[in-house]
Amino acid sequence: GMVLFFFNLGGRDLWEPDETRYAVVAREMVQSGDWILPHFNREIYAEKPPLFFWLVNLSTFFLGENNELSNRLPSALAGLMTLFITFLFGERLFNLRVGFLSALVLGTCILFPQLSRWMMLDSLFTFFLLLSLFYFYLGYEKEGSRRKYYYLASLFMGLGVLTKGPIGYLPLLILLLFAFFQKDVKKFWNRDLLWGCLLSLILVLIWWLPACWIGGKEYIYWLLFK
Repeated sequence: GMVLFFFNLGGRDLWEPDETRYAVVAREMVQSGDWILPHFNREIYAEKPPLFFWLVNLSTFFLGENNELSNRLPSALAGLMTLFITFLFGERLFNLRVGFLSALVLGTCILFPQLSRWMMLDSLFTFFLLLSLFYFYLGYEKEGSRRKYYYLASLFMGLGVLTKGPIGYLPLLILLLFAFFQKDVKKFWNRDLLWGCLLSLILVLIWWLPACWIGGKEYIYWLLFK
């Protein structure tokens, strides 16, 4: 797994258009000192929330240099951890063999490791989405620890929203469909889930409200309608 995601990670230039654009957004965040609203060529960049760019700058800070490796490292780490969560989820749902084969299949799909080696949001978003599903499932199965697992799931769901927008709430729909087909929606939909969703929403609003205050009406219009 380490070789698959990290070997020669910084060995090529950033590719157009996505990698170069995201690199500029992350760099301008540092240069401007505006950590709330991402900017691209000094214009507000409203297409993506800021979490991915925060992590890129954190990577650059720890590695001490802004280069291809530091820009791609968050995606590669997320890809590797997604393999691990896939293994745990498969083992939990079925058995150890299924968990191992599930991670093996994901790791040997050409597109997943490839995207994880690019400076793109997809790998990080996939990681948060899968973590949300994993902890929601644990909460669904373990009634005694439900609140803890639902809160963890909601935390990662909020981080998914801060990575790629409202699609981060997709785990709720998936788990609702799962509970429906299990003919046990009441087991899934309970007070712990509602409190967890509120926690997730608060996490998102901590960024979203200041962003709308700073960005003004045009930014709010872009977020809501474009």
